[in-house]
Amino acid sequence: MRTLSLAPSLLFVLIGCSKDDTGTDTGTDTAPDTDTDTDTTPENYLLEEGYYTVEVIETPANVCNADFSYMEGRDLRVWIEGNTLDIEGIVVERDANDLSGTETEQKDWSFIGADCVTDIAYTYTGEVLAEGRFQWDWEVTWSYASGDGCMEALGHELPCTYWGLYTMQYDRALDSDG
Repeated sequence: MRTLSLAPSLLFVLIGCSKDDTGTDTGTDTAPDTDTDTDTTPENYLLEEGYYTVEVIETPANVCNADFSYMEGRDLRVWIEGNTLDIEGIVVERDANDLSGTETEQKDWSFIGADCVTDIAYTYTGEVLAEGRFQWDWEVTWSYASGDGCMEALGHELPCTYWGLYTMQYDRALDSDG
């Protein structure tokens, strides 16, 4: 009869080890949680038109001899229309909290007496970090287009690339005195 006295204990052990088909979660499983009812999409932060103060994060040395550390503390005007930001004439598009844009231009250096024309390509990226604050990263590549005097006029070989990383903080409205 000893085997009968073990039967209820064995039954409890088997029930405790069986799969839970009731849909209730005991919190003891180690499988990753697959709940989809929580929204992990970041909030779209508000940016307003106005003056934004520049904080220089990084402008590394480069063969173009470009140095933008002078941007530190400057106030730049930012106009906003829909999803477009115009930062002192540089246009970037906003998609949620991401910023991006590209531009190209050709520069004729004859105004300084040089026989040189360069193609310039700009790439802008960034992220809205919080209300009234965004990070702005831009890269510029100069390449040879034409002329015999580019090396002398510019003081460096082409192509060359430089970039800068800035944080922009809202300071005041466009119509305010600074």
